[in-house]
Amino acid sequence: MKAWTERKNEYTWLLLTIMAFFTFVPLRELTGRNIDFLGTFLHSFILLSAVHCCRHNRQLLILVSLYAAPVLVTIWLGSGQAVQKSIFSLCASTLFYLFFIGVIGADLAKRKEIDRSVLAGSLSIYLLIGMTFAYLFLISETLVPGSFHLVTTDNQNENLLAVFIYHSFVTLTTLGYGDISPLSFTARFLSISEAVIGQLYLVVVVARYVGIHVGHSVHSQKNNSAN
Repeated sequence: MKAWTERKNEYTWLLLTIMAFFTFVPLRELTGRNIDFLGTFLHSFILLSAVHCCRHNRQLLILVSLYAAPVLVTIWLGSGQAVQKSIFSLCASTLFYLFFIGVIGADLAKRKEIDRSVLAGSLSIYLLIGMTFAYLFLISETLVPGSFHLVTTDNQNENLLAVFIYHSFVTLTTLGYGDISPLSFTARFLSISEAVIGQLYLVVVVARYVGIHVGHSVHSQKNNSAN
């Protein structure tokens, strides 16, 4: 049986499911309806896509499934707002994303060929970093209310996870609109860490993969032209 690193795993579906989840986030406010079930469905698809990526390695498949199972159970058995306030659910989601980021990173680091799957995997890691910090921010706010200065709205059913996903990617991309501000030491430390990690990852990892992929493409075209 071939080793995990010798398999060509497709991360395209994982990337698409993550993008679909992000597309859902603003729909809740635009439609004015409670469509949390759709978010739960798409969140489940992210977890299942992650498990699917590990299908060629039995041991890794079992490990990822064990990390994903508690998350699936909590998001389907609990209501939307209750799940967001459940420390167990938040920690389970955070641990899953952290573990799977490591799984993808270890796989991509050992790839000898940079193809579209590797690029999709590297972009998936970037988006999953944003998701992970969103959960960390929500954990911080849940354990220590007032860790963030949040702009209040008239919507009593406002989705806090969506709010922190927004803040997470504003921080990850260093946009820094300032409408949500970290107040506690933990919140500030997490925000700074995400900003640094996001920039280093783009500059070092993603740029390297894209550069190698473009170089291989140019080299292949020259060889084809020579023949």
